[in-house]
Amino acid sequence: MRCSLRLAALGSLLAACALGSAADPPPLLKPVAGTSAAPRLRFPFAVPKNQTPDAQLKARIPKPKGKKGEYTEITLWVSPYVANTGHSTQQWKAWGFEVPADRVGVLPELVIPGAQLGAAKGAKGRDAEFRVTNLKVQLGEAPGGEKAGISNALTVPLSALTGGADRAAEPRFYMNDRFLELSAPAKAVKRLDTSDVPLGEVTGTDDAKLKAATIPMTGPAFNYVSVNGFTQYQRPNGTPERVVGYLLVGTGGGDIVMTVPMARGCGAQLDKEIEPTSAIVKELRIGPITGPDLKGQRDFVLRDVKVTVSNNESASVVYFGPVFVEKYFKDGINACGPDGVWRLHGRVKPEETDDVKTRIVPKVPKKP
Repeated sequence: MRCSLRLAALGSLLAACALGSAADPPPLLKPVAGTSAAPRLRFPFAVPKNQTPDAQLKARIPKPKGKKGEYTEITLWVSPYVANTGHSTQQWKAWGFEVPADRVGVLPELVIPGAQLGAAKGAKGRDAEFRVTNLKVQLGEAPGGEKAGISNALTVPLSALTGGADRAAEPRFYMNDRFLELSAPAKAVKRLDTSDVPLGEVTGTDDAKLKAATIPMTGPAFNYVSVNGFTQYQRPNGTPERVVGYLLVGTGGGDIVMTVPMARGCGAQLDKEIEPTSAIVKELRIGPITGPDLKGQRDFVLRDVKVTVSNNESASVVYFGPVFVEKYFKDGINACGPDGVWRLHGRVKPEETDDVKTRIVPKVPKKP
């Protein structure tokens, strides 16, 4: 009798474990294995869980007037959105560098500390340093005098870390788990083997109602974006403008930001006509979105969504920031695959997707 009770208890325990395993969501992406020629590295975001998940990393740059091996600790912003490395002449001088006549500075070394996945057998630790050398920095004077433009931070394009070879590096921005991961040339990696620094874990949202989904992109741009059905609109002077949507990862940004011309041209409901700060969009679409549990060709759709309206009159862009990813794409990962295509991965609510056949094509009024 006692044996039967023990067997029953063991059976219940095994069943509970099986249910717990079944509840754990499968990873959105398969891990990328590092090699001796291209070790896989992770760089933790320097932001806690309760703050916007921007790709801020800790980094070091050499002191130009210091002794060899002396560095300045800085904050590094990494983004696939920006095209060049740029900074103010004021900050460049504050770091001790001379401003060249052509306003193109050269940073001799940029050191980013991180952790190596699958460290070599027998290694005493997995801490590593990734080095970028001779990084060109476009310099411009910030308005406001000598003390303006000083933040002790540097923004670099992702291409500065991948050498423009995103296909080989397979970079991934893990927004929920707060780290950047990529494969780097072995010659640019120094294995310290002194500390088991945290790798950062890939976690998953345990919600059976959410479905794994993916939106293919062209670099930082969504392939399809519509605002109230408009994929293009007319400016007041009659010039046609295409609706473009960028995923802002790395250089700040909040939820959804729309420029003034687009908000007006696409019929968004502005909070005020003069200098609006927000608006309501009846329907905002990006896509197409795919996934194992999403049937047919679909879009990701938000209805009656509040967006921030910027005071930018020249650009015609919808910016989707990291807050947008956290809110609507749970466990969000912005990643470039071995095929060279960028994709936004996450877990979405099925009710926030819709068949592409339901896309609205509004009539654009002719200019009188």
